[in-house]
Amino acid sequence: MNLRQTSLALWTAATAFAGAAVAALILGLLLPVQFSSEHDARSDRRTAVSSRTSNDAIPLDAFESIWALDLRKPLTESASATTATASTAATDAGPFVLVGTIGDSLAMIRTASGAVEVKAVGEQVNGVKILAIRPSQIDVEIAGQRKTFIRPREPGGG
Repeated sequence: MNLRQTSLALWTAATAFAGAAVAALILGLLLPVQFSSEHDARSDRRTAVSSRTSNDAIPLDAFESIWALDLRKPLTESASATTATASTAATDAGPFVLVGTIGDSLAMIRTASGAVEVKAVGEQVNGVKILAIRPSQIDVEIAGQRKTFIRPREPGGG
């Protein structure tokens, strides 16, 4: 097929599509589509819902039970007790609490001020040197003595 034949085929296809579009437009104008009553009922319902006026609004009293819900309470009953236990553990067991570990290289430690610091082996926190880090526990040197700190378990099995 040479260039002239290809061009003729494309012009013929374009003319056929244009003719089909004109025929569809004429048929659409002359023969309108009839809808069933079931479809009309659905569209009437949608119109009724979308065109609701302020007179049809739900009264504010209906929301009273939702407004009365206490949505800002702690997720667990012992949330405040956990904080108190953590601060007590910081003073009883040493100058900090082990929050967690990242592999065998980093430890997340909550100091007595409540700040969480990330420390590696050999670094110091509150005068305590970190000797070793393992999952959920660290070995430290406090006043020349070696101690192991274990991450406290979360209440509720976490």
